[in-house]
Amino acid sequence: MFKINFNSFWTGFIIGMLSPVVCFMLYWLFVYSYMSFPGRFITYLITGNMLSNVLKVCTLGNLIWFYLSMKKNGDAASKGILTSVFIYLIMVLWISYALEIDLS
Repeated sequence: MFKINFNSFWTGFIIGMLSPVVCFMLYWLFVYSYMSFPGRFITYLITGNMLSNVLKVCTLGNLIWFYLSMKKNGDAASKGILTSVFIYLIMVLWISYALEIDLS
């Protein structure tokens, strides 16, 4: 049968990349479901200078996966999760300085 190795870099990386996306969609579903997704919702977040803050909170969900992988001695998976967090960090910095610049 097909067996997944949960202690691999790529498994941790994929979990780390998908977890904030799922959190972002759940945030929209429970708080802003009256807006169309993704067009109007993301435009609303950008115009309100809130997109980077929402992404930061959604990325915090990776702490759960990181803790669970460290608890199970999954060092390789933890490295993948940390790599995805650094990618999200770069994306948040770009959004903060390129899209959410206050010109006033």
